[in-house]
Amino acid sequence: MIFRFMLNKNSFFVKLLFSFGAIIIVSFVFNALSFRFFTNSIRDQIVTYNMSSLSNTVGSFENQLQLLDNVLGTIYFQNDIGLLRKDAGSHNYPLINGLTGEFQTIVRNYNLFAENVFVYFNDQGVIIDKNSSHTEQEMFGRYYVSDRYPANFWKKQFESEYHLKLFPATAFRTTTPDNSVTEAGTFFPLIIRSKLFAGHYMAAFLDAKAIFQHLHLSNDDHFSILNDSGESYFRTGAAPDPRLVDLLSGADRYVQLDHNYYFMQKGPLTGLTYVSMIPNQQIDAQILRMNTILIGLIALSVFLSLVLSIMLSVRFRHPIQKIAESLRQMSVDIQHNSNIHEFKQISDSVKGIIDTMRRKDSLLQKYAYVDKVKGIYINSDEVRQLLDTDRPFYFVMFQILVTDRFRQTPITERKKSTFFLDFINLAITDSFPEAVSLQVEADSIVAIVYTEHEQTDLLMERLRYFKKVFDRDKSYYYVTIAANPRLRYAVDFTDAYVEALEMVRKRKLDDEVQIITDPEKLPDVHPLTPAEEQHFLESLLAGNERNWMHDIRRSLNRLDQQGATALQYRQFAHSVVSKLLLTLMANKIDTAKLQLEHPPFEAIDRFVSKVEYITFFEELTQQAAERIEAKKSERDPIVDFVLAYINAHYGDELYLDLIADKLNMSAGYLRNYFKEKTGRNISDCVNEVRVMAAKKLLEGTDMKIHEVAANVGYANANSFIRMFRSATHVTPGEYRRLRTTALQERESRQ
Repeated sequence: MIFRFMLNKNSFFVKLLFSFGAIIIVSFVFNALSFRFFTNSIRDQIVTYNMSSLSNTVGSFENQLQLLDNVLGTIYFQNDIGLLRKDAGSHNYPLINGLTGEFQTIVRNYNLFAENVFVYFNDQGVIIDKNSSHTEQEMFGRYYVSDRYPANFWKKQFESEYHLKLFPATAFRTTTPDNSVTEAGTFFPLIIRSKLFAGHYMAAFLDAKAIFQHLHLSNDDHFSILNDSGESYFRTGAAPDPRLVDLLSGADRYVQLDHNYYFMQKGPLTGLTYVSMIPNQQIDAQILRMNTILIGLIALSVFLSLVLSIMLSVRFRHPIQKIAESLRQMSVDIQHNSNIHEFKQISDSVKGIIDTMRRKDSLLQKYAYVDKVKGIYINSDEVRQLLDTDRPFYFVMFQILVTDRFRQTPITERKKSTFFLDFINLAITDSFPEAVSLQVEADSIVAIVYTEHEQTDLLMERLRYFKKVFDRDKSYYYVTIAANPRLRYAVDFTDAYVEALEMVRKRKLDDEVQIITDPEKLPDVHPLTPAEEQHFLESLLAGNERNWMHDIRRSLNRLDQQGATALQYRQFAHSVVSKLLLTLMANKIDTAKLQLEHPPFEAIDRFVSKVEYITFFEELTQQAAERIEAKKSERDPIVDFVLAYINAHYGDELYLDLIADKLNMSAGYLRNYFKEKTGRNISDCVNEVRVMAAKKLLEGTDMKIHEVAANVGYANANSFIRMFRSATHVTPGEYRRLRTTALQERESRQ
């Protein structure tokens, strides 16, 4: 009876089976004809695919350089750059720190692939990068050393005429404080110049390997970047055929040379040619594989269609409808009420797909918010639709700096990284259900708090709750909460993020949770006057620990009186430690032997009180002074004679040959011997003694400048002024005025 029902021509089974049969026949005929037609065009399709893949790579790379051109071009014409261009060597720390902060923001942007960014001032020979200011020799002879790009290469770029130029990638080395050499990475040097301001240029080191990994969207690794003369800017895999050089100046194309296909495209911004090589046998293998797959799929589809059509005709109608409805509504609550095991598996898989898609949508939404707040263009309409940017919101940033005690807790790294985000999200959505919490940096979390109307009191109540909770564990981490209590709108995403970054920089020096609601900029602080800084440097050179600590304590007290932030304390401490370490290295003292619990710069970032800074500097200066004193105690008769002779005759004409004659040795030998033993030149020592003597005369007498010059061995007053300014950064007259003013201020305070 059932059999007769199934064979009934009007039955669902027969009609569905005949329909499947007709579809199978039509599909088979169509696939057979399509296979025959497209067999001859498969090679063209593969070529088109590889050209498209190369075009995407070129577009991404050139757009990346255009973006960097825009970003660095904006900084190029800033007023701060103009001020520094006039006197980049003036140690204008607020301007330098502001510029390094902008460079650090660019470097932290993973989409720019910049390892470092710097500005090079030609006249002063000063370079400012993401860390600090450097001399030419420090930058290119210590931190970024390359045989291909020595210091004179960077100097010569001021003579060239171009706006933007990318140079071939090469390996750079760096010298650590203990004078060991390590690999810094493989970078593209990128230089941006302007004819309007030819006295400086902007430059960046781009991570070549990271760019290739992220922007080269192809399975082949035979990739090169060449200029018109065939010089390689970057290469992975096999080298291109030398005959390819004659084809580089032409339009975008592909050619076959011997057993390889070469796909070429010229970048519109750089004028470089991007080359992707595909072995001929690889394309042949792809064609054979596609033919095999097509034939197999056709045969398999016919067979499976015949078998499955019968099964599906009998048993799939109701369950399929339910599953389709579940997919259409993206709901896991619709049940198909079938006992078939396969349908249960399909239903479970559909539920898993729906859950996965929901999670992916949630993850894409978070990435979209991160790009939105950072001002990164979202090149996808589907992703943009996931953003809720039409409603007003509050913007809150949490900066969390963990302590060693937190790092030592027996918690997995994954749980540590999500602990704060999960807690903040749970606590904020308790009062604002539609809030979105995002991890934008390793130490920063932002909360976009959506609300239909102003709820500032409720927001501040939530923030006080966070403070109450986080203060219980302040030995594990320090939390700064930045929240401008005013409603924002869609156009404010990036501005709110930038404002919050500036606000967290206003954290004061303590271990309490701090809620910062004032968006005003950081106050300027001046821990050292120019004269005090010069006195500090003199104390360093002399190894005078007592004077060091006096200057440091006074500066810390001044920072306290001026209401300095924790960041400004750290910047001051970094500057002091840098000068101290440079002094030790200048005296050929191994800084690695300083017996400190943590490296100096790492220790500074952990401090939350002025007492910690004082204790740290007391220990550091004591060890440094001991080592300088020990170095000085290493007596050398030749060095002692030279120093004694200089101190006794600094007011006379002093020449290297004259001193060498006194010692019965050649001038060249004496120069090298003194340099090896002291790390300094004899001329530097002469200038130092004369400057010290000149200072005493300027402070203690009313001599005119030319009289002081004559007393310290200078017949020409202009030569004396140039030397004095080079050593102290002020003229003799300015120095006398500064010391007189400082003395009057000290007497008035007493």
